[in-house]
Amino acid sequence: MLAGFGLKLPVWDKSGSSAAALPLPTPAEELRPLGGAASRRRLRHVAQVALRCIDLGASAVLQGYVLEIGAAGAEDVLERSETFWTQNPTWELVGGAVGRRQLPIFELRAVLAPAPSSPSASSASAFRAGAAADAGGEELGHRHVLWREVVCLQDLERLHCEDLSSLKGISPLAVPLVQIGREWFSTPSSSSAGGDAAGLPSAPAMEAPKRLPARPLKQITTSEICSHGDHVSAMLSRLRDLKARSASLREAMEEPVHRDGAPAALRLRGQRCTRSVAELRRALQERELSMASLRGQLHAARGRCEGGAAWCSEAAAEHGFFGRIAAARHGGRPDNERARREVHYRLQALRMQLRCRQMRMLHEICQVYPIENHGSYWTIRGLSVASIENLSRQDLREEESVSTALGFLAHLVATLVGVLAVPLRIDLRNPGSSRCCVRDLFELCAGPGSGAAAESGGIGALCEPREWPLYYKGTERGRFETALRLLRDGLQQFMYSQGQVDERRLSGDNLLECTEAILRRELFGQRFVPKK
Repeated sequence: MLAGFGLKLPVWDKSGSSAAALPLPTPAEELRPLGGAASRRRLRHVAQVALRCIDLGASAVLQGYVLEIGAAGAEDVLERSETFWTQNPTWELVGGAVGRRQLPIFELRAVLAPAPSSPSASSASAFRAGAAADAGGEELGHRHVLWREVVCLQDLERLHCEDLSSLKGISPLAVPLVQIGREWFSTPSSSSAGGDAAGLPSAPAMEAPKRLPARPLKQITTSEICSHGDHVSAMLSRLRDLKARSASLREAMEEPVHRDGAPAALRLRGQRCTRSVAELRRALQERELSMASLRGQLHAARGRCEGGAAWCSEAAAEHGFFGRIAAARHGGRPDNERARREVHYRLQALRMQLRCRQMRMLHEICQVYPIENHGSYWTIRGLSVASIENLSRQDLREEESVSTALGFLAHLVATLVGVLAVPLRIDLRNPGSSRCCVRDLFELCAGPGSGAAAESGGIGALCEPREWPLYYKGTERGRFETALRLLRDGLQQFMYSQGQVDERRLSGDNLLECTEAILRRELFGQRFVPKK
């Protein structure tokens, strides 16, 4: 029913939203013209036909009418629409006989709809006769044609829109609008003459746009013009007087100069003064730049002198301190006991400062590389490191996180070694990265050309220690396990050198647990009992 009034039926998708944002289904690919050439357009390519503001009479619109498509000059009907009750019909052609026609020209007709069947046939026929008389037209067989027009598909003009609602400007009135593919076309303006020749209503002429009412004009009286003219005359007279006074003043100022007869000399003197002032300003800028450079050099020399004086004072103090140590040691001075006490206090203070400095650096290391105990596993910076036995069976998918965590642990151990000055038998290469390696500094290997020495049982030529990777991607599992054992031995050696003997941790194979025990003992002393 809505389609009969020229309204598009809403399409709903599966989610329940309206199809206002969804495009209408397009015709099949076989209904589109090949290549879009105008000479190949056929009736089977037409998807929709529309009319806007067609004047068929009020009675015809109330009774209803249908649109028909037929061959030009023939009475047969190729396709007939449903009944419309609107002056803006839109007819969507869906397959049928149109899909099999190859006509490049067709005739579009508006035919009065048959009267509805009712017991009062006489009243229905009377209403139909009144509608036909009101609308005019002609009889075609048993049908009453209200409007007709021949459409040539080759002569269609493009409207440059895919939806009539988005058409810019005013759509053509009572002119057939044809949709081919996704674009709309209209017949040329000259084609509307066919309806007049047949005696049927055609497209009415477009009315010119109404102009806006003109603004009221301002009326000026003669007396106003005369009064303003007098005012303008007074202002012009005053302007002339001011110009005359300015000219007289200029002549009075130039008269003494011309009377002396030296305007050229004064002008030349002013030019020379201007040039000399510019040269003096340029010289002043150069002097300021040279003074700034000299001040910088003086400041640098003063800094060097102050640094040398401080170094000399420190050297003199150290010389006197060590001189007192030697004197106290050899007994060269009578107050040996007091010198020994002074040296002891000084050394104790230095040892205390060193220890405080080390504890501060260890605290910062703990903040950079926090080691946490989660019960069943340990983490460093949020990355888990299992025991050596579990690491040897680690999955390749966890290689990146494991190698990164071991790189962090290697960097932590290298930093502890540097801060506490503890020599280790292992050397860590590329600590802090995911491609860290361990070297055994006491490893001996036979170099090239030492075959004779090896046969005789000698050691042979020494070479660089081998590198054992702390990652297992792209390497052998045996090399990775050797690197883990070397790192564990280095941590145990570190604990022995600092006097930390913990049999449970020495016998265990958790690297992070040993490292955390070393940090806690160094921060909180030998009496600290680590968490189990």
